[in-house]
Amino acid sequence: MSEKQVANGRYTWELRYRHLRGDEGLSVRLLGPVENQTRELARFDCFKESPHYHTAVYDHNTIRPIEESDPVAWFLNHVRRDLAGLVASSGGDAPTEQESQNHANAVSSVASHSKKLIAEATAAAS
Repeated sequence: MSEKQVANGRYTWELRYRHLRGDEGLSVRLLGPVENQTRELARFDCFKESPHYHTAVYDHNTIRPIEESDPVAWFLNHVRRDLAGLVASSGGDAPTEQESQNHANAVSSVASHSKKLIAEATAAAS
C-alpha cells in the first residue's frame, strides 16, 4: 500500500491505509518540531471498527476515541480548523505565520490523498 506525505514548513502529514489487529482504515500522522527536533505530534487512526486519535505521541501518547460515523470526515474537520491549537495540544513548537497561512492548502492536499488511498484500498479488497 502506498504512503503519501504533505509538507508544510517544519510540519509533515504522513498518510497511509493500515491494517491492524483485524481493523483497517486511513491513518494520518502529523510530524513536527518539539524543541527543534522532529517528533510525531499526533496520529489519527480512522479505522472502521475502533477509530481513535493520539496526541503528544512522542511523550505521553494520549488516546481518545473518534465517536462519529465518518471518522475521516471528522478528522479533516478537526484538523482544518486550527493548526496552532492542534500543535499546542500535542506539545509541539508553535507554527510560524507562514505555516499557519499554508495550513488550509496542506489540509486540502491531505483530503485529496486520503480519498485516493481509501479508493486504492477498497479496489484492492474487491
